[in-house]
Amino acid sequence: MLHILEQLLDTIKPSKTTSNLLLAAGITSSQQSVVIQAGNKLEAFWNHCTDTLDDSASSRQVDFFFEKKGKKYYFELKSNTALDSEKAPATVEKVLKVAKELDADIFGVFNPTQFEDYDEPKLKQKVLGVQSMINILELSFTTEEYQAVLSKKLKEKLVC
Repeated sequence: MLHILEQLLDTIKPSKTTSNLLLAAGITSSQQSVVIQAGNKLEAFWNHCTDTLDDSASSRQVDFFFEKKGKKYYFELKSNTALDSEKAPATVEKVLKVAKELDADIFGVFNPTQFEDYDEPKLKQKVLGVQSMINILELSFTTEEYQAVLSKKLKEKLVC
């Protein structure tokens, strides 16, 4: 399964930066474009990890919706949960609205870059980490194996 993550992250192509600060440092690729693409690739990867459900009942974009052991799960994927004061309430509102539209039994925010669950004060809720998602989906790889692939591939794409 982790070979899919590697393949997805390998497709990231940084765009040219327009940042004068980066250009002054001799950096021509947009680091922000890499971060955005990586987030999209992580969402695609996690949707490969299980059969996703039809989400057409929602009026909003749905990140991750699946069924496991008779329960419907909906998660908004967020790599950056330290959101500003306007985005945090909007995220919580979206999760509640979409969960209701999809009739999800279990819902919340999943951070595919954090390995353990944690409390996020700005969201006023616990954020699910990779280890919990591996357990829910009963996947055959470990958090450490996932972290190794993610770290290696992102370091290849980002200026470190």
